[in-house]
Amino acid sequence: MKKLTCWFVLGFGVCLIVLASAAPGQEPVVRSGNTEVVFKPADTSDLPMDQYKAFDEFANDHPDVVKMLSRNPRLADNPRFLKKHTELAMFFQQHPEIKTDFLANPGNYVAISR
Repeated sequence: MKKLTCWFVLGFGVCLIVLASAAPGQEPVVRSGNTEVVFKPADTSDLPMDQYKAFDEFANDHPDVVKMLSRNPRLADNPRFLKKHTELAMFFQQHPEIKTDFLANPGNYVAISR
């Protein structure tokens, strides 16, 4: 009896997932009263993905520097820190737009540690 109940619950769960899934090209919709929420994929066309990719490559090559930046993102604008970590200074010289964006939005580049 327990096996039968288990299979019934599992089958019911699969049915719910299938029924709740949107058809290809159709966004899922949640209705509550007179409110309708349509879930659409995020538009990434306005994100500087090339900048994120370049910083990600730097981060893979220099994880210790990125770890320090995640603890204190303002270090990216600290002359003493940049002098000590010339690889970061050179990266920011080659990509000044990334430095500007990093200082304004560090959470887009590193997971901020608290």
